[in-house]
Amino acid sequence: NDTRAGLNTSLGDVIYYMTTHHRRTILEAVAQLCNETVDRLRNDPSGRFAESRISLVTHSLGSVICYDMLTGWSVKNLGLDPEKCKFTFDVDHFFLMGSPLAAFLTIVDTEFVDNPETKLEMPGGIECYNIFHPQ
Repeated sequence: NDTRAGLNTSLGDVIYYMTTHHRRTILEAVAQLCNETVDRLRNDPSGRFAESRISLVTHSLGSVICYDMLTGWSVKNLGLDPEKCKFTFDVDHFFLMGSPLAAFLTIVDTEFVDNPETKLEMPGGIECYNIFHPQ
């Protein structure tokens, strides 16, 4: 029973994200919250965050969502609004923890991967770290 509840919770989120309508909603919400937070920090009256570099530390499905935003895959392939589904700041470091990103990338249709216009590539200048613990 506990196993079923855990699977329903985690797989439900993944299935939810895989639909275009819900993916759009999630990407727009994440972009808005992150962009507002960085803007608030950069405009802090103390000025101490004005030139701060940005690192994203992500976990689980959040790493897939941020990867999607950094690569612009959904914008290019699902016709989402590029102005609403992107970060308005540069990211220097991208940390993935407990990430199912490899699983998502293996199920992407090969027509997207083999096409130079739609292939999945991390934008230049972003250092990516996949933190994995086998337990």
